[in-house]
Amino acid sequence: MRHSDPPVNAAKPGRIWVMLPSVLKPLKALALGAVVSAAVNSLFLVEAWYVTSPSGSVRPGWAVLLLLLPIFASIAAIPFCAVALLFRKSRTLAVSALLAVSAYAVIGVGMGRLSEVIRMEAFRSLAVRSEPLVSAIHRYERANGRPPALLKDLVPRYLSEIPTTGMGAYPRYEYLVGPMARRGYDGNDWILYVDAPSGFMNWNQFFYYPNQRYPNRASWLRLGKWAYLHE
Repeated sequence: MRHSDPPVNAAKPGRIWVMLPSVLKPLKALALGAVVSAAVNSLFLVEAWYVTSPSGSVRPGWAVLLLLLPIFASIAAIPFCAVALLFRKSRTLAVSALLAVSAYAVIGVGMGRLSEVIRMEAFRSLAVRSEPLVSAIHRYERANGRPPALLKDLVPRYLSEIPTTGMGAYPRYEYLVGPMARRGYDGNDWILYVDAPSGFMNWNQFFYYPNQRYPNRASWLRLGKWAYLHE
């Protein structure tokens, strides 16, 4: 009986082992980029938690801006790696580099977005903690026909003391009343706000409007009865 010849294109077992390193090398680059990015950019999460904690400070917000540099660099490197794929001599290295920088960029951006979620949840909790102060101002206004001129006018009848925010980096409530409040803040007789800067050239603020008519713009995020302004 005549044995049939093996297919001409059948892969030899030994060839698989020869090709394996070339397959694993890009995967190693992908894993390395992902692990390094997760380790480094987890500092975004730590900063978001620390700044809004009772013992927090704004100083880490400045330092954490340095984390943006490698993210921007990795994003900028992606098109260069893509171009290098067109050339045979650089193709192997370009594949590994493209996977590594892409993993770093994606995870870095994801960590940054997650840190913003943590920060907004902290301010949502602040809105709830602020209810006694807001209620005291409203009760003063109903009893006297006008809002208090100063927050200290609430003590001791409406509050035993003026509370802090509970955030070490942003401990004080600011209060604005009268014509300036009405002109600058949608006709409100008074407003409460917390200055909440985060990093360089950033003047974020957290507002309470008694009439609840906050601007309908993308930079304003409603959190309960308060709203966070990204500037």
